[in-house]
Amino acid sequence: MGREPAPRRATAASPLACRADPIPTAGAARRLPCAAFDSASIPGLPAFAASKTARWADRLAPRDLWDLWALSRLGAIDATAAELFRRYGPTDKPPAPHLFNRAASDADWQSQRAGQTRLSISAVEALTAVREAWRQALLPTGTLINDE
Repeated sequence: MGREPAPRRATAASPLACRADPIPTAGAARRLPCAAFDSASIPGLPAFAASKTARWADRLAPRDLWDLWALSRLGAIDATAAELFRRYGPTDKPPAPHLFNRAASDADWQSQRAGQTRLSISAVEALTAVREAWRQALLPTGTLINDE
């Protein structure tokens, strides 16, 4: 019988190359015995919120809005997410309010999301919640709105 091939090793030229990632990540344990690495880096919640906001700005897809709404409910849209968006996002600035002016149509929202999740919120409600989460995240530290 032939020998098993050696696991792929990361090299500087390969897509598996290890790199110092400036985006905060959390470790993920290996789940597949055939995986080449014992762990992988996955984005932390603020990094995920920043990247989803960049995707929303790019394509205005209902799935991105739904993810941002869910992230806002987890408290992931915060000052750290705003700073990551500013540093690594498409504008070199924090998310501007105009990014959250247009929700998906009800038909698109239903057709693209209802088959994957039980919708309990409309696209307009989700957009309003995300806009407010980003507004709160961009307030100067220590600023209270309505005693919040």
